[in-house]
Amino acid sequence: MSLKSKVIAHIDIDSFFVSAERKSNPYLIDKPIAIASKRKNAISISLSYEIKKFNISTVQPISQLQKKIPNLVIVNPNMNLYLDESESFFNFIKENFSDKIEKFSIDECFLDVTDFYKKFNNKEKMGFYIRDEIKKNLNLPVTVGISFNKYLAKMATNLAKPFGVKVLEKKDIKKEIYPLELQALPGLGRQYSKKIFKNQNLKISDFINYCKENKNINKNLFHIFQNLTSIGDDKILVEKKTTKLVSRQFTLENNDNYDAKHILEIIKILALDISNKMKRNLLSSNLIFLNFLTFEHEKKEKKLKLSSYIDDFEIFYKHLVKIFNALWDYQNIKRITVGFLNPVFRNNQKEIFTKPNLQDNKVESLIEKVNNQMKLNILLTLRQLKENKNKNKL
Repeated sequence: MSLKSKVIAHIDIDSFFVSAERKSNPYLIDKPIAIASKRKNAISISLSYEIKKFNISTVQPISQLQKKIPNLVIVNPNMNLYLDESESFFNFIKENFSDKIEKFSIDECFLDVTDFYKKFNNKEKMGFYIRDEIKKNLNLPVTVGISFNKYLAKMATNLAKPFGVKVLEKKDIKKEIYPLELQALPGLGRQYSKKIFKNQNLKISDFINYCKENKNINKNLFHIFQNLTSIGDDKILVEKKTTKLVSRQFTLENNDNYDAKHILEIIKILALDISNKMKRNLLSSNLIFLNFLTFEHEKKEKKLKLSSYIDDFEIFYKHLVKIFNALWDYQNIKRITVGFLNPVFRNNQKEIFTKPNLQDNKVESLIEKVNNQMKLNILLTLRQLKENKNKNKL
């Protein structure tokens, strides 16, 4: 291992929505919790570990969950709570561990802790410190994975969940990672692995051999292979203050089949988060987008240019639903990204002040029609009256 290798941490809040609700309402601690709406055919969007330990998939009709777990407690999603906790989580990390942070989802991030690590000289000790500080100060349980690239740091987190710490060094890969089932690879997905490899019983070591023997593997497989066998991707994509993009993304669990209702619930949470951020920063935009990345690594994206600049959640979400309906084709989605493009400060929106208002145009047309019928020119709009006054001053 090169001396220049970075120390990358991946931090993920355990059952985030459930943990946020328990922080708000301690009565829910140790109860089997499902986060879901009160609708008749509701589907869970988050489950507590009291349920997950039975290998129950996150995406479940509530009616089926209630049959399996009679004492199930259903909690209605509180999006504002989750967004507030998410913001506090990221801010705390920036202020206390590293400002080289890449937000990967609403409840997880990557950190370059190469400098922070120097205080400890023991990666596991550093991981426990990070975990315990977040729990003590934010009352949120997290799992911390540490390695030399982002992919392996996330794998370490998956292996340590819940509320654990795991370090993966170069020397550990063959011993600890290669014997695992193929489905343990983040970003591969069960459906995709079936399609490519046909055999469900393959190990990660089989995947490594397959990639070595096949020179024409696709970009997704090559990316995973590189992260397992070399330095891999250790670049932290820090969010820039002056950006042409304001977006949020959500990564879905590998083995869950998400239907349209569930995905729209996620899009709604992301949309609320972004619109709140736009308002806080006095930004608005007239160009929005929705992006899907499938487990087959196919990217589907659609942009929509609006007639006016917005920051409003309701309007933003309404248009995102339209885009979703145009894109959705029941594919196995790995990641959802929504956002605004080319945001501007509100006082820079010259179009608002220079472009004729449609309502004004209608009024002017009506006044012109009346004046023509009366063969007089006595009716004026307020704008026309002001223009005449200015002319008289010259």
